[in-house]
Amino acid sequence: MNYAASIVQRITPVWNMIHNYTNAMNGRIWIVWDENVYQVEELTQGAQYLHCAVLSRDKKIDCCMTVVHGFNTIEQRRTLWSELRNLTTQCNKPWLVWGDFSALLQSQDRFYGAPVTRAETRDFAERCSRSIIK
Repeated sequence: MNYAASIVQRITPVWNMIHNYTNAMNGRIWIVWDENVYQVEELTQGAQYLHCAVLSRDKKIDCCMTVVHGFNTIEQRRTLWSELRNLTTQCNKPWLVWGDFSALLQSQDRFYGAPVTRAETRDFAERCSRSIIK
């Protein structure tokens, strides 16, 4: 955690930061922002996500934001899908969910490597088509 803070301090000493070191030993997600432009409040976090409320100082942006960095295996990512589903009750504003899901939506999303199996795309595709929010 001190490592992350020292890096951010060197890059932009006046900006704020939140991270998910509490739930991920290697701090998979860092969110850094200018307090003069945005107000960011951490709501919850997990090993694969950081969920917060974001309000711009000019009040034009008022939303929830979840930054994702999914685990590499299908089995490990399954907890991510249920955790995201549970987050729907924590925000009654527009919700931005973005990041690296470590998942493929369609087989053509992989250009090189082993052929894509249905198992690799199923969970992510189902969540996108049904929407996590439902």
